[in-house]
Amino acid sequence: MSRRQYFERIIIIAMIMGASILVGALYVQKHFLENDLLNKIMSIYVSFYIGVVILQVIYIIIRYRGKYFKYRKIRKMLEDNLISINAYEKKQINYLIMPKIKIRKNIIKIRLKNIKVRKIIERYMDSLSTALVNDFVVEECFITPSNNELIIKYEDISKYVQESYTLREYEEIVKKTFPAEFYLDKKHIYSFEKYPHLLISGATSSGKSYLANQVIIQAIIKKWDVTILDIKRSYGIYRENVEYETDAKAILNKLNKLEAEMYQRIKDLEPMLNISPKALAIDLGYKEKIILIEEYISLKNLLDKKEKEELEQIVKNISVLGRVANIHVLLVMQSANTENINSTTRAQFSKILLGQNNSNIITGTFGNNITLPTTRIEKYQGYIQLDKITVLKVLELKDMEKVKTVIGEGAEGNRNQFEEE
Repeated sequence: MSRRQYFERIIIIAMIMGASILVGALYVQKHFLENDLLNKIMSIYVSFYIGVVILQVIYIIIRYRGKYFKYRKIRKMLEDNLISINAYEKKQINYLIMPKIKIRKNIIKIRLKNIKVRKIIERYMDSLSTALVNDFVVEECFITPSNNELIIKYEDISKYVQESYTLREYEEIVKKTFPAEFYLDKKHIYSFEKYPHLLISGATSSGKSYLANQVIIQAIIKKWDVTILDIKRSYGIYRENVEYETDAKAILNKLNKLEAEMYQRIKDLEPMLNISPKALAIDLGYKEKIILIEEYISLKNLLDKKEKEELEQIVKNISVLGRVANIHVLLVMQSANTENINSTTRAQFSKILLGQNNSNIITGTFGNNITLPTTRIEKYQGYIQLDKITVLKVLELKDMEKVKTVIGEGAEGNRNQFEEE
């Protein structure tokens, strides 16, 4: 055990013994040895004992600001984890001397004065990043540039309240982000410039279509070109404002045209690419374009073998080359394993997995040797894989019945363009 745990137990034992002596002494005084001197001694002892308890409570309140039990739980998790990897400074007869741990405002600082401890922690960083269990999710875990502290930033999801906005509030949030950035929740601003394509998967009623709706609403607000390929007919509310197809063969035909458009954008961009390898189609005045393909697996199953292969090849080509052309794909499907989607295509997508899923589905989505936050995932929550895998909480839009007003305003430019074409 750690030195803190050892002395904490001694204090608890001392307090219990003190209370036992007090109760026993009061009993003896009352029934066997009642006199004035003993009454004074007992009064002093009672006052002293109560005073010590009060001072201890005041100290805990001032130092921990009502979070003593939460901090104590976190500290014990960390100490147990450090002990399991032998990351302690030295061993005494009854306890281990641990690196100093400070916890304040969802930030943990572990002092790394001891070089041996620091090297062990560097080796087992992944283990420490999952040291907090139950309601505590690690957001960041790193050693400071000076190598003197390990910083762990965490979130207490038991305090989580789902973000909820009216469409007008949501519109204002969206307008404050950069053109290629999409607001997913307070912790995640998704950049289609950095991560060109997005795959959303999850079981029925996990919230994947609800999240996809939010991405489409943001794209319309940002005046992107939007194409929805929707065999489920789940996005009919947008059909007057975007390019919209529901028939499987019409969808395949539309994807052929989109692929041709992508190659034309790239061809037009070639002179600029010779000057600057970082040039993008938007530098020539092309608009950002997003293609939503709903229930990709079901769509494939509606096509014959030749058409299915054609579909897979087009999606693969766009996923590989779409970034430079500013054409992005949003795939929505129940399972994102390699059996359901080409491995080359799959590798081009950032992934979101919503809802509670078994280990096979998680591995199938994110691959092997991954580190997941240890927490229970509820409906409208899940994992998102960007630089690392973190917990995503899909926000609520309170007045979706008014969405036509918002998208109507945002899509006016799109509608005019489609009419011209």
